[in-house]
Amino acid sequence: MAAGRTRPVLLECTRGTVARRERSRFVTKAIGLPEVYEFSLAHEFLGSRLAQLYGLKAPSAEVVMLSSSFLDVTRRDLEAAGLRLTPGLAVGSEFISDLLPFPVPVQLAEDELPDAAAIYVFDLLTQNPDRSVASPNCGRAARQLVPYDFESAFSFRFAIRKLEPWRVGDLVFARKHLFHDAVARVDVDWRAIVERFKTVTMTDVDRVCSTIPSVWAEVGKDVRTHIAAVLDHWLQFEQEITISLGNAR
Repeated sequence: MAAGRTRPVLLECTRGTVARRERSRFVTKAIGLPEVYEFSLAHEFLGSRLAQLYGLKAPSAEVVMLSSSFLDVTRRDLEAAGLRLTPGLAVGSEFISDLLPFPVPVQLAEDELPDAAAIYVFDLLTQNPDRSVASPNCGRAARQLVPYDFESAFSFRFAIRKLEPWRVGDLVFARKHLFHDAVARVDVDWRAIVERFKTVTMTDVDRVCSTIPSVWAEVGKDVRTHIAAVLDHWLQFEQEITISLGNAR
């Protein structure tokens, strides 16, 4: 796939149990592709799964095992495309055939506002700076908003000046978010949006974080600690959401 700075590849994979297997196509990021690292694979996997946990229509994410034998068979095709993949763990996002890139400037239908607001809150919760007008990383499919590309989520893991996890009101990327202006300038039922997030418990978060491969377990621990701190200061987090929207009102 030529699109995207990481140049992901579209692979048909088998998943499931021995008794019940199914074949699906996945947009796959792997070591050896541009700007793909072990930590970004972990972020992609966990970000997508947490997005689904919080009710967003993100593609399903799975760990993909790239064997040496598979890469030997496909090496000529990959090299013809200027790609060289490394055997090992990769991450695939389920291919959505009718996904259309989000046009900018942003124009939302009224029934899309709740999902746009939820994506905005999720990106503040996970501190993902990579969903903007310049890099939308969101599309439409079946009249639903579909966020994708989560490798830049959890940016707090690399922050030089670390803030409390719930202090998101002054994060620079918030005002550059793809949906910032759209949800700040209209009447959004923020109480209903917040309630969607409050139904998710730490038990739910722990369950999702436990699915991460053991080699990336440290990422799961960091993310769990971050979300737990936000939940412990949820009222302050809600206030910080309001602060983050202030400049567009």
